[in-house]
Amino acid sequence: MIVFPLVLSILMVISASPMVYAAQSLPFNGSMSGTGVATSATRNSITATVSLEHLGKSMLVGTTSVTGTSNCGGFVGRERDTITAANGDRIFVSGNGVSCPTSSNPPTFQDTVTFTVTGGTGRFAQASGSGQVHTTIVITSPTGDSTFTATITGTITY
Repeated sequence: MIVFPLVLSILMVISASPMVYAAQSLPFNGSMSGTGVATSATRNSITATVSLEHLGKSMLVGTTSVTGTSNCGGFVGRERDTITAANGDRIFVSGNGVSCPTSSNPPTFQDTVTFTVTGGTGRFAQASGSGQVHTTIVITSPTGDSTFTATITGTITY
């Protein structure tokens, strides 16, 4: 009779296991600040310090590419980024955005990017999610180098 309760206990543990490891959608909100270096007339290399809920202080490295002009007199573009957590786990993000000029001295733009989390490494290997980034970009050189600050709102599942 001891065999039946033992088998039942094992089956209960096995059936509960997927719930223990189930992915959950979490807030992916925070802020960042960084710099952009123009690598061509239509491309920037960006680096930033990022602080995100459920991730803490992290680093972002990416590229932005201008793909056209916007109705507001600015530009539209796409972005590809990698966010690296303190432990080395990475999150891959892609997005499309619109930048509109808000000042000419110094040249300043308000940028809105809609992003998608496309995976990662470590605990983020199967990550997904989405959100928006609202950025203020200040052009700091004639070649297009810049500084920026941003707020991030979204969700991530991993």
